[in-house]
Parts: sequence; structure tokens; C-alpha cells
Amino acid sequence: MSVKVKRSTICGVRRDCSTIGGRAANRGVVTFISGGALGVDQWAAEIVIEVRSERQKRSPQKIGGIQLVIARPFPSQPNRWPMEARRHYEKILQKADRIIETSDDPYAAWKLQKRNEWMVDNSCAIIAVPSVLSSMV
Repeated sequence: MSVKVKRSTICGVRRDCSTIGGRAANRGVVTFISGGALGVDQWAAEIVIEVRSERQKRSPQKIGGIQLVIARPFPSQPNRWPMEARRHYEKILQKADRIIETSDDPYAAWKLQKRNEWMVDNSCAIIAVPSVLSSMV
């Protein structure tokens, strides 16, 4: 089944994620974890990078700050993605403060769940997008 989504809906989801992420940072959250997958996971990582960059411009002398952790289910996660998506992912990884691999290669579906459980187990709060929306991006 193919679902058509209005561009305004996609922009709204990203805007809402950005607002929520900014509020979390304003309340003292300093570590953000993203699974790095295509779609909402990468949006979340990009938002963290943007918020961190804006804060560094405003207070360059401040030590510490927002940290981005990418939790990969296995090292070869992006290998089957289109080349452009892989390049974009590499740029995100270069801006991450830490990369955690929750399992070794090769791919297995259960490793995605294990990654998700690791993210939950290592979080004090979760910002989530319902799968009905995230599957549309």
C-alpha cells in the first residue's frame, strides 16, 4: 500500500521534533541518542547538531554542552542504502560525539530491536514519533 503524505505534514513533524528537542536542551538534557536510521532517526540527529551549533555560536566559551550519540544496530547498517543516503549518514557520524554499536555484523532483524532497547535503557526521557508518521517520511 502506498501512502501519499502532504509535504506540510512532513515539515510539521520535523518542526515539532525540533521544538521538542530544543525544549529538552533548555531543561538541561545534554545527551541525545539517535538510532541513525533513514528518516526520523536522522532528522533527530540533524536537529541535535543544529541546536548544538546554535548554542556554540551564542556561548563559544561554555565548556560541555549537547552531546550526540548514534546507536547503530551493527556496523554495516547503511551498506544497502543508496550512495547519497550513505554519504549523508557519514556526515552525521562525523558530527556525533560517540558511536555505539549494539551488535556485530551481519544484519539480523532482532539487532534493530536490541538497538532500540539499548537506547531506551540508556535514556531518562524519550522523544518519539509514532510509526504511522515515521513510515511516511
